[in-house]
Amino acid sequence: MAHYGIIGAGISGLTLAWKLKKQGHQVTIWESGTTAGGVIGSVREDDWLAESGPNSIQDSDSSVMELVESLGITNQLLEASTTAKRRYIVRDRSPHLVPNSPVSAVTTPLFSTRAKLGILLEPFRAVGGPNNPKSKRNVSNQLKDDDFDTSTDENIIEFDESLASFVDRRLGPEFLDYAINPMVGGIYAGKPERLSVKHAFPKVYALEKEFGSLIKGAIGRILERKKSGQTPHKKRVLSFKNGLSDLINALIMKLGSDLHTSQSVIKVDKKSSGQYEITTRVFTKSTVQSAPNSDGSLNPIGFTPPTVTNLFTVDELVYAGTTWRLNEIQFENIIGLPDSYLPTLNYAPVVSVTLGYPLKNILHPLDGFGVLVPEVENMNILGCLFTSSIFPNRAPAGHATLTVFVGGMRNPDMIQLPDEKLLKLIYADLNQLLGIKENPVFLHIKRWEEAIPQYEMGFSAYLKRLDDIEINNDGFHFIGNYRSGISLDACIRNSWNWKSGN
Repeated sequence: MAHYGIIGAGISGLTLAWKLKKQGHQVTIWESGTTAGGVIGSVREDDWLAESGPNSIQDSDSSVMELVESLGITNQLLEASTTAKRRYIVRDRSPHLVPNSPVSAVTTPLFSTRAKLGILLEPFRAVGGPNNPKSKRNVSNQLKDDDFDTSTDENIIEFDESLASFVDRRLGPEFLDYAINPMVGGIYAGKPERLSVKHAFPKVYALEKEFGSLIKGAIGRILERKKSGQTPHKKRVLSFKNGLSDLINALIMKLGSDLHTSQSVIKVDKKSSGQYEITTRVFTKSTVQSAPNSDGSLNPIGFTPPTVTNLFTVDELVYAGTTWRLNEIQFENIIGLPDSYLPTLNYAPVVSVTLGYPLKNILHPLDGFGVLVPEVENMNILGCLFTSSIFPNRAPAGHATLTVFVGGMRNPDMIQLPDEKLLKLIYADLNQLLGIKENPVFLHIKRWEEAIPQYEMGFSAYLKRLDDIEINNDGFHFIGNYRSGISLDACIRNSWNWKSGN
């Protein structure tokens, strides 16, 4: 069995480490932070529960449940309430239910009659591509990078269309503004004008490519499943009794001493034997140097952190950290790193704010998953989850929790606002949308300067660079939300089903 080293203990790294350990491999995983879990973090204060990052997992296939069962925590699992199937989108500064039936699709005020009739014409619209004038807006043929040679056929990146351009020509501008834009704000905290439809929404892209139409494609997929006799996987929205940290804590317990927190990888050297030598810096408590003041008190004048390094040797190395930390590592004898740095990948900055209120202070029934805000509505928030309506044990009796998201690629500067100004903007939107006039009785704020990777146009060049580095360096691998899907279930699926050489 091989000895695997994994850099980064987010959900991707932890899941992969546990799967490899179950298979009998030796595993060492390093995390620069004091705790594992990446952006996942649950905060319990009395009967209140706040999630610092993601609030739930959708099990789109069997991978999530296989992981949960292997950890022995199925008794802690929670499934979202049936109420959570209802979703709201804002139009004219009021929340409206997203249609979930043919009748509601006809009667919904979210879209005009013209927009509804336009969707019926979708099967008759031309397929996009470099020869379709309508799909030449907001496109990128390749990521421009001085170090990236585009002179040869193998390095030419295919035509790449933005999600906004794709949706506009297939479904019309109103559907883009009041369906796709808020959805993208809720998933990526991004902008449809910048995201690549092929990479950010590959299943949607594939429908047009294979069937020539989204509607024809949706019907075609149903017929394919019936013909194959496959039973579609029942997708569920899941969490745990004490939040998503239950999953992280279970993984930490299983990995035990194989997990090294507060250890930052500072050097990776590929040896002639083919093994990888890893140097880590250990973060320990700093020693405070003080000088006496005239009154006898002590004035701190600086910190002297002790420098401790460790050396490890592994057979294979998996990078499961964030892309921006790659440039903080000294690579030696690895083709493509560091002399050919990866193209820059943008991350959306997000502020997650959990608020608790007495139910009597909220006029809206909170009978759904939450509400998303289209950019054209010119409001401050990206959206709001009705957290305590989705899962139990999130608020005391007679109270409710809401989780609001602010910033993203729409308003990246909002992450810099002081709490007082930020909350004032949030309170104004919650008053408008949910009829809340009082201040919350519970509050938790978490700022993520680089929260969600953006699969923007030109992403193909970025993926090709990752592939080239792996091909040219046997035993070196990349895995994480910067590559094969940003959702928690995508990260779990890719790690749980990972095989060396993928």
